Amino acid sequence: HDGILLFELTDELVWSKAVRDTSGLERYHELNNDLFMWQERLELGIYTCEDEGVSKVVKKAVKKGHDLVAVRRELIVERPLALKMEEGLFSMGDNNWADSVFTAISNKTLSLDSKSPRFMTLNSGDNGVILIEVVDMNAPTHKTLDEARGQVIASYQDFLENEWIDGLRLKYPVSIKKDVLYELID
Repeated sequence: HDGILLFELTDELVWSKAVRDTSGLERYHELNNDLFMWQERLELGIYTCEDEGVSKVVKKAVKKGHDLVAVRRELIVERPLALKMEEGLFSMGDNNWADSVFTAISNKTLSLDSKSPRFMTLNSGDNGVILIEVVDMNAPTHKTLDEARGQVIASYQDFLENEWIDGLRLKYPVSIKKDVLYELID
Protein backbone atom coordinates (compact mmCIF):
# COMPACT_ATOMS: atom_id res chain seq x y z
CA HIS A 1 0.00 0.00 0.00
CA ASP A 2 2.73 2.46 1.00
CA GLY A 3 4.77 1.52 -2.07
CA ILE A 4 1.86 2.36 -4.38
CA LEU A 5 1.34 5.69 -2.59
CA LEU A 6 5.04 6.52 -2.90
CA PHE A 7 5.00 5.57 -6.59
CA GLU A 8 1.96 7.79 -7.25
CA LEU A 9 3.49 10.74 -5.39
CA THR A 10 6.83 10.36 -7.18
CA ASP A 11 5.05 10.16 -10.52
CA GLU A 12 3.01 13.28 -9.78
CA LEU A 13 5.79 15.39 -8.25
CA VAL A 14 8.80 14.21 -10.29
CA TRP A 15 8.41 12.00 -13.37
CA SER A 16 5.27 13.37 -15.01
CA LYS A 17 5.95 16.91 -13.83
CA ALA A 18 9.32 16.93 -15.63
CA VAL A 19 7.64 15.92 -18.88
CA ARG A 20 4.63 18.28 -18.58
CA ASP A 21 6.37 21.35 -17.16
CA THR A 22 7.75 22.77 -20.43
CA SER A 23 8.60 26.20 -19.02
CA GLY A 24 10.39 24.64 -16.03
CA LEU A 25 12.25 22.30 -18.39
CA GLU A 26 13.32 25.21 -20.61
CA ARG A 27 14.45 27.24 -17.59
CA TYR A 28 16.36 24.24 -16.19
CA HIS A 29 18.07 23.74 -19.57
CA GLU A 30 19.07 27.42 -19.75
CA LEU A 31 20.49 27.44 -16.23
CA ASN A 32 22.35 24.14 -16.68
CA ASN A 33 23.29 24.21 -20.36
CA ASP A 34 26.91 23.30 -19.54
CA LEU A 35 25.66 19.83 -18.61
CA PHE A 36 24.39 19.26 -22.15
CA MET A 37 27.28 19.69 -24.56
CA TRP A 38 28.30 18.26 -27.88
CA GLN A 39 31.86 16.97 -27.85
CA GLU A 40 34.30 18.08 -30.50
CA ARG A 41 32.76 16.87 -33.79
CA LEU A 42 34.02 16.34 -37.31
CA GLU A 43 31.92 17.19 -40.34
CA LEU A 44 32.69 14.36 -42.74
CA GLY A 45 31.71 12.85 -46.03
CA ILE A 46 32.44 9.10 -45.91
CA TYR A 47 32.45 7.39 -49.30
CA THR A 48 32.74 3.61 -49.45
CA CYS A 49 34.07 2.92 -52.92
CA GLU A 50 34.12 -0.44 -54.66
CA ASP A 51 37.64 0.13 -55.97
CA GLU A 52 40.39 2.70 -56.52
CA GLY A 53 38.81 3.88 -59.79
CA VAL A 54 35.55 4.84 -58.10
CA SER A 55 37.46 6.66 -55.33
CA LYS A 56 39.29 8.74 -57.96
CA VAL A 57 35.97 9.66 -59.61
CA VAL A 58 34.50 10.68 -56.23
CA LYS A 59 37.59 12.67 -55.24
CA LYS A 60 37.54 14.53 -58.56
CA ALA A 61 33.80 15.25 -58.23
CA VAL A 62 34.26 16.62 -54.70
CA LYS A 63 37.14 18.86 -55.79
CA LYS A 64 35.09 20.25 -58.68
CA GLY A 65 31.98 20.71 -56.51
CA HIS A 66 29.80 18.32 -58.51
CA ASP A 67 26.60 16.82 -57.16
CA LEU A 68 27.69 13.53 -55.57
CA VAL A 69 24.17 12.11 -55.59
CA ALA A 70 24.13 12.42 -59.39
CA VAL A 71 27.62 10.89 -59.61
CA ARG A 72 26.46 7.98 -57.44
CA ARG A 73 23.35 7.51 -59.57
CA GLU A 74 25.54 7.21 -62.68
CA LEU A 75 27.93 4.78 -61.02
CA ILE A 76 25.33 2.41 -59.59
CA VAL A 77 23.56 1.94 -62.93
CA GLU A 78 26.16 -0.64 -63.94
CA ARG A 79 27.55 -1.55 -60.52
CA PRO A 80 25.00 -1.27 -57.68
CA LEU A 81 27.69 -1.50 -54.97
CA ALA A 82 30.06 1.01 -56.58
CA LEU A 83 29.52 3.77 -54.02
CA LYS A 84 27.92 4.18 -50.60
CA MET A 85 27.76 7.69 -49.13
CA GLU A 86 27.39 8.86 -45.55
CA GLU A 87 27.65 12.50 -44.49
CA GLY A 88 27.24 14.19 -41.14
CA LEU A 89 28.72 15.37 -37.87
CA PHE A 90 30.52 12.71 -35.86
CA SER A 91 31.89 12.72 -32.31
CA MET A 92 34.58 10.34 -31.15
CA GLY A 93 32.95 6.92 -30.75
CA ASP A 94 30.06 7.56 -33.18
CA ASN A 95 31.62 5.93 -36.22
CA ASN A 96 34.76 3.81 -36.76
CA TRP A 97 35.83 5.81 -39.82
CA ALA A 98 35.39 9.10 -37.97
CA ASP A 99 37.44 7.65 -35.10
CA SER A 100 40.22 6.97 -37.62
CA VAL A 101 40.19 10.64 -38.60
CA PHE A 102 40.26 11.76 -34.95
CA THR A 103 43.24 9.45 -34.40
CA ALA A 104 45.04 10.77 -37.50
CA ILE A 105 44.49 14.36 -36.33
CA SER A 106 45.78 13.63 -32.83
CA ASN A 107 48.81 11.75 -34.30
CA LYS A 108 49.37 14.70 -36.63
CA THR A 109 49.26 12.45 -39.70
CA LEU A 110 46.32 14.54 -40.96
CA SER A 111 46.38 18.32 -40.80
CA LEU A 112 43.31 20.52 -40.84
CA ASP A 113 45.42 23.56 -41.73
CA SER A 114 45.24 22.91 -45.46
CA LYS A 115 42.37 24.22 -47.55
CA SER A 116 39.32 22.08 -48.17
CA PRO A 117 38.78 19.52 -49.60
CA ARG A 118 40.92 17.37 -47.32
CA PHE A 119 40.87 13.63 -47.83
CA MET A 120 41.90 10.54 -45.93
CA THR A 121 42.01 7.23 -47.78
CA LEU A 122 41.70 3.85 -46.07
CA ASN A 123 41.58 0.33 -47.50
CA SER A 124 38.53 -1.77 -46.74
CA GLY A 125 39.64 -5.13 -48.15
CA ASP A 126 38.83 -6.79 -51.51
CA ASN A 127 40.14 -3.69 -53.39
CA GLY A 128 37.58 -1.50 -51.59
CA VAL A 129 38.52 2.04 -50.63
CA ILE A 130 37.09 4.28 -47.94
CA LEU A 131 37.48 7.91 -48.98
CA ILE A 132 36.84 10.34 -46.14
CA GLU A 133 36.39 14.03 -46.89
CA VAL A 134 37.12 16.13 -43.81
CA VAL A 135 34.96 19.23 -44.24
CA ASP A 136 35.41 20.86 -40.84
CA MET A 137 36.04 20.32 -37.16
CA ASN A 138 33.48 21.82 -34.81
CA ALA A 139 34.47 22.86 -31.30
CA PRO A 140 32.36 21.67 -28.35
CA THR A 141 29.00 23.47 -28.32
CA HIS A 142 25.86 23.52 -26.19
CA LYS A 143 23.04 21.23 -27.26
CA THR A 144 19.66 22.81 -27.89
CA LEU A 145 16.75 21.61 -25.80
CA ASP A 146 15.45 19.58 -28.75
CA GLU A 147 18.85 17.91 -29.26
CA ALA A 148 19.17 16.98 -25.56
CA ARG A 149 15.51 16.59 -24.57
CA GLY A 150 15.90 13.09 -23.07
CA GLN A 151 19.00 14.05 -21.10
CA VAL A 152 17.42 17.29 -19.89
CA ILE A 153 14.24 15.53 -18.74
CA ALA A 154 16.23 12.89 -16.84
CA SER A 155 18.41 15.54 -15.19
CA TYR A 156 15.37 17.71 -14.39
CA GLN A 157 13.67 14.69 -12.78
CA ASP A 158 16.72 14.16 -10.57
CA PHE A 159 16.64 17.86 -9.66
CA LEU A 160 12.91 17.75 -8.80
CA GLU A 161 13.36 14.59 -6.72
CA ASN A 162 16.26 16.08 -4.73
CA GLU A 163 14.31 19.30 -4.21
CA TRP A 164 11.28 17.30 -2.98
CA ILE A 165 13.40 15.19 -0.58
CA ASP A 166 15.19 18.28 0.79
CA GLY A 167 11.80 19.91 1.42
CA LEU A 168 10.57 16.80 3.24
CA ARG A 169 13.72 16.70 5.40
CA LEU A 170 13.19 20.33 6.42
CA LYS A 171 9.55 19.74 7.25
CA TYR A 172 10.02 16.33 8.91
CA PRO A 173 13.43 16.00 10.61
CA VAL A 174 14.71 12.43 10.82
CA SER A 175 15.37 11.04 14.28
CA ILE A 176 16.60 7.51 14.91
CA LYS A 177 15.59 5.84 18.15
CA LYS A 178 18.69 3.75 18.73
CA ASP A 179 17.22 1.70 21.56
CA VAL A 180 14.41 0.47 19.28
CA LEU A 181 16.87 -0.10 16.43
CA TYR A 182 19.13 -2.25 18.59
CA GLU A 183 16.14 -4.27 19.82
CA LEU A 184 15.52 -5.29 16.20
CA ILE A 185 19.10 -6.48 15.80
CA ASP A 186 19.10 -8.69 18.91
